[in-house]
Amino acid sequence: MDTSKVWFDFMDLANATTEQGQKIDRHKPSIQIFFQPSFDNHTFLQLQLYNDILKWYRTTWQKLIDAPKFNDPIQKLKFIGQVIKPTIKYESGEAELKIVGHILEFIKTILIRPRLEKWGGIILDGSFYTLTISVESVETKYKWHYLPDEWTDLQKLADMLDELNNQL
Repeated sequence: MDTSKVWFDFMDLANATTEQGQKIDRHKPSIQIFFQPSFDNHTFLQLQLYNDILKWYRTTWQKLIDAPKFNDPIQKLKFIGQVIKPTIKYESGEAELKIVGHILEFIKTILIRPRLEKWGGIILDGSFYTLTISVESVETKYKWHYLPDEWTDLQKLADMLDELNNQL
């Protein structure tokens, strides 16, 4: 059996499960970002804005726990004949909305034009990002691995959200 195909299929399942996240109220403003670093755990952070309250939800695929199940010969023996499910961790909490005030103000200043030009490089590592900002039926979504120069504000926003994620 081709273990690389099994691993890639497993990664697809783990990422799809992680990106489903947790149930949020689609009628309230939300900011969601999915961090997919090549060599670390993948995290989907969902921020829901309620008056003066920030509700946050974090769904993490613990890739560093699961990868050895496919790569380490001793670990592989433990799972022969078993269906391996992704190791997913769910967390949630609340905070004062003011902790994201600077992020909300920054979002209001972002002006990003869609990119139609193809970038010709091969990207093997780094991080893949999916950023979604929405309220009710209005949704803006950006996905990137290679960040075009004119989208640098998105990386700044991603870094701000990553910093917040580390504080929650």
